[in-house]
Amino acid sequence: MKKIYFWSPHNSKIGTINSVINSITSIGKFSKKNYKAYLIDSTSEWKYLKDNFDIIELRKNKFDFRNLKNKGFFWSRIFYLNIFISCFIPLKRLLKYQKPEYLIIHLITSLPLFLFLFFNFKTKLILRISGEPKLHFLRKLFWKILSNKVYKVTCPSSKTKEILIKNSIFNADQVIVLFDPIINIKKIKRHKDIDINKDYINTNYFLSVGRLTKQKNFDFLISAFKVISKSHTDLELIILGEGEERENLEAKIKELNLTNIVHLKGFESNVFNYMKNAKGLILPSIYENPGHVLIEAAACNCPIISSNCPTGPEEFLSQGRAGFLFEVNNKEDLIKKTNFFFDQNSKEAKEKKILAKKNSMKYTMFRHFKVLKSIL
Repeated sequence: MKKIYFWSPHNSKIGTINSVINSITSIGKFSKKNYKAYLIDSTSEWKYLKDNFDIIELRKNKFDFRNLKNKGFFWSRIFYLNIFISCFIPLKRLLKYQKPEYLIIHLITSLPLFLFLFFNFKTKLILRISGEPKLHFLRKLFWKILSNKVYKVTCPSSKTKEILIKNSIFNADQVIVLFDPIINIKKIKRHKDIDINKDYINTNYFLSVGRLTKQKNFDFLISAFKVISKSHTDLELIILGEGEERENLEAKIKELNLTNIVHLKGFESNVFNYMKNAKGLILPSIYENPGHVLIEAAACNCPIISSNCPTGPEEFLSQGRAGFLFEVNNKEDLIKKTNFFFDQNSKEAKEKKILAKKNSMKYTMFRHFKVLKSIL
């Protein structure tokens, strides 16, 4: 049985976490015991899963770096540096003596990349890109230098693959599109029929979901919704998610006198029931790759209005045939596309939902495992 180690340190709840969990679950479910997956825990981020998965603790009973103040660019870099320093020797020792066949790395990848650059291991390194890669000069240079140490690079969209190949960072045969295992059909069926909060059962609302960060662009959405609500007086906006922008968004809602119709609901473990009951989902992000909530909404038959941000939504929404696309940060275009949304006939709406749901099925755990198996 071949061993696959997963490295994915994180300090906040993001979509990639579920992708890692579903990826490991798919290996256990579909590999017929040919592969065994392990999660490497760097700072207790996976400790809560120890009863469900095989966890390798690099730093037992040590300080949890997620307890550090983490707000903004500076503190995130402090977190990264702590992970790098504290896990350097334990991770090097683990790879040297345990010799897993594969190491799949996500998110904070600098440490394993650095180790593979300067040391030789029996393990094959798979770099799994999550989100849009920021290809600044130093990252491009670093990736090019160590490209011969990387076995494969997986991308969450075809557009990301094109960008990497165009920049000549990796060889074309190294780069593979591997859709994230976002859709768990059984889980969606179980959760979408659970009643939503009783305060919103009879509410006509648009839904938006994501961490309250600048990337998700909820400030823009709230400003646009001020105008949209004037034409649709019974319409409300529910935003599910938590993050460092909460105070700013609360101030924005109060400033625009929207406290009765725009609701910051915080983090919800079940978003599927909100998607099922929503008029539609609006994704205002500055960038996504591909946009997990789009895929989940499509699987729940929830209509979609999305920003045409880099590398994600346009591809998933089939260039606008499976939903409505508006220009990033273009309030007038969002308002126009919202009007198109309300003006479409039932046949057009049905065709968009069917195509979106069909596209979402490319992101099931089984489809993910089939491609992953071809890589291993």
